[in-house]
Amino acid sequence: PADSPTPYERYVLSESYEFRESTLRYDAATDEFYLNISTRRTNGDDEVSEDTGHSDQTVLGIDLGVNSLAVSSTGTFWQGDDYDHWCREFEKRRGEMQQRGTQAAHKALLRLGKREEAWRKQYIHTIANELVSEAVEHDCDVIAFEDLSDIRERLPHAKWHHVWAFRRLFEYVSYKAPEQGVSVEQ
Repeated sequence: PADSPTPYERYVLSESYEFRESTLRYDAATDEFYLNISTRRTNGDDEVSEDTGHSDQTVLGIDLGVNSLAVSSTGTFWQGDDYDHWCREFEKRRGEMQQRGTQAAHKALLRLGKREEAWRKQYIHTIANELVSEAVEHDCDVIAFEDLSDIRERLPHAKWHHVWAFRRLFEYVSYKAPEQGVSVEQ
């Protein structure tokens, strides 16, 4: 707008801000490109100014997904290939047992369900431990998870969000992280 400086003028061209990095992102849904620019406020002498009102905290951001179960802001990926493989294997085994229809198959199906649940819990515990270790390794004060509130309503036809336990991962990290002096937010 003519009556106010644009964000580009305010932050990139200003001597009060130091250019840090940029990323170019393509949004296939809208067929548009976005240029995200990161800047840091300086006090004019090329030194970072003091933040007023907030204590300095280092945050480890966690993005949750399907192909990569979790991605941290440090660039560490926790891939979903192994998790997806075993989910499909358990599903296949359940289907085979259900088709038999015998009492022995029913009992085996109950045992398989308990084994699958234990395997899922252990897998998510392992990722939770690694996320907390990542935060401690990088001296982070806070682990910030992507907010997936109402994900089922926003993506009603996506099958994956019924299988992957985003909330459980958040809960596991929430009780493990304070033991290491790290808080957890969504």
